[in-house]
Amino acid sequence: MQTAMPSTNEYWSAAISILRAFPCYCRVKWLHDDVTDWQHPVSSPVPGYIEVGSLGPVPMREVEWVEVQSTETQYRGRLVGDRLVDHSSALRARFADSSLRYESIAQGFRIYRATPTPNDRNA
Repeated sequence: MQTAMPSTNEYWSAAISILRAFPCYCRVKWLHDDVTDWQHPVSSPVPGYIEVGSLGPVPMREVEWVEVQSTETQYRGRLVGDRLVDHSSALRARFADSSLRYESIAQGFRIYRATPTPNDRNA
């Protein structure tokens, strides 16, 4: 038995639900546009739309991929250096339990759209 593919909105809503649990920066590649800057947070202000930092909202159907940095920099004070917290294991576990198409990249992870496009490396 083959499971039905989630709708674009369901797919990206699941990704956003995971990403909101981690204070990591994200950036988005739109289908017909450039990549955004690294920003925080990623959200869905209204159904069917995605927003990253100061950009958006943009229709979810226009998202090619979302990258997430798996490390968080925690400020600890003026006299103490910042602390890096690596969320790679927790993110990987959450992605593995989902239907998301993702891969590891140098900064963290890239989540691809549900329906592959010719530009996807793991289509």
